[in-house]
Amino acid sequence: MDAGTVDAANRQGEIGYIFNPVHHGNGYATEAARALLEIGFDGLGLHRIYARCAAANNASWRVMERLGMRREAHFREHIFVKGGWDEELIYAILEDEWRARGR
Repeated sequence: MDAGTVDAANRQGEIGYIFNPVHHGNGYATEAARALLEIGFDGLGLHRIYARCAAANNASWRVMERLGMRREAHFREHIFVKGGWDEELIYAILEDEWRARGR
């Protein structure tokens, strides 16, 4: 889990998470990301929090959607990795959207 980076001037932050595949499917990523969103909005007073993942990482973008984050971007073939072009998704949620979800 990565607390990410914070842009204090614009009240924005990035979160991230990586879990050992042995622990996939247990809800740990959702729980950890929810905690990071709470810290960002309640503890740091952020306005917007975003996260990114490989487009092929279905489990990761599903976690973001489960938490109410919306897909803002899909970067197609934006970087060459391990002999092929990779794609990246960007998700974000605003503080008022988070609060409307009753968190």
